[in-house]
Amino acid sequence: MVSRGPTASSSSYDGATAAQRQLRGAMARALERWPRLGVSFEAYLRFVERVVPWAGGDDAPDLETLALEDIVLATACLHGDPWALRYFERTVLTAIDSAITRIDDRPEFVDEVRQQLRQRLLAEPSAKIAEYRGQGPLARWVTVAAVRTALNLRAQEQRAQARMSAEAQGSPLADPLDLEAETFKAEYRPALAAAVRQACRGLDPRD
Repeated sequence: MVSRGPTASSSSYDGATAAQRQLRGAMARALERWPRLGVSFEAYLRFVERVVPWAGGDDAPDLETLALEDIVLATACLHGDPWALRYFERTVLTAIDSAITRIDDRPEFVDEVRQQLRQRLLAEPSAKIAEYRGQGPLARWVTVAAVRTALNLRAQEQRAQARMSAEAQGSPLADPLDLEAETFKAEYRPALAAAVRQACRGLDPRD
């Protein structure tokens, strides 16, 4: 059940009423975007506290630069909320396809990258979505992870192909793999640069 009204929070947030109002407003907007999210305000606060250490008392953290609504979705995903996972699939994973297809446009390759991302970002006990810091849209953060995953997968496929070719020819593995590595770097360096530029477009200089 979503907690929308005022609730008790940890002592580290005592006195930071202005920041709490800001967070509650962000959570309300997130629930308008994703109305069936099941996440408590306390869980959201704990997630934000990891992103911006809170001094307590009258000191309030700088929240203006954070994607607060996306942090709500990330929090719900981290806690395994079924609707959050559906929203993540529809609004985040669908945004990464163009970056993946610049590396390899085979449907089975795109599907495999998406599956590896789901496992890495959402599966317990070490769901990497917990590392999202809100310094930019969640979709952009996931796109960067998708590019890395796609490049790693493509490299694995290239190594497997080189290994099979070397075994078929009865030649040592070292030289074909070295050649494959250099070929891979030359072929995919432009794709990596383009994908990273696309993923980072819109971030401020500090990010």
